[in-house]
Amino acid sequence: MSDCDELLRLFQSITTTDHDALINQFSRLLQLDAATSTFFLESSNWNVETAVNMYLATAPTDAPKPEARFLSDLSAAQNAQFLPYQHIQLHLAFQNTGCIRWPINTKLAFYQGNNFSVENEMPIPCIDIGEHTQITLNVTLPGECGTHYGTWRLVSDGECFGDPVWIVLTVVDERAKESMIVDTHVMEVDEDMATYHDNMQPDMEI
Repeated sequence: MSDCDELLRLFQSITTTDHDALINQFSRLLQLDAATSTFFLESSNWNVETAVNMYLATAPTDAPKPEARFLSDLSAAQNAQFLPYQHIQLHLAFQNTGCIRWPINTKLAFYQGNNFSVENEMPIPCIDIGEHTQITLNVTLPGECGTHYGTWRLVSDGECFGDPVWIVLTVVDERAKESMIVDTHVMEVDEDMATYHDNMQPDMEI
């Protein structure tokens, strides 16, 4: 029997019609103050079962919520320089660090900044506790030179959870491409694609 059923069973055993007695028993069983108990009982025209259901529908719940950790290291992309309108792929990895399976409606949603021509919402697999998942963003750099940023969040039932995903990318003109220097070494970038390998995190394709 659920807690709700047990509460209803207890209240169904109340036979008194005395309002003060009802308020006292309502307050004792639900651990409420007299004013709150009076409000729900009066709102339900002193129908105890209706009052209980009204209270349970509005009472806060302690149900566990999904949690996540962002695993990917995007520093290579953040330290690189790209051409206007260049296309790259970023692989984003997440882990379920909570105590429940992610809900079936979990998605990665654009939050603020520049969306780099990425869809505003992308479905995410509802992974079990401790499991990992990965999603690929097909990014198109803006046409304007400068540093651009965008933020994405995991979302379920309209609520964000887990670490925010910050993507910071720098666009330079054609002349700056001739000498792209990152951490004192030259990084050569092909016209179409280059791939950076990270032993700790998923690859980032450019």
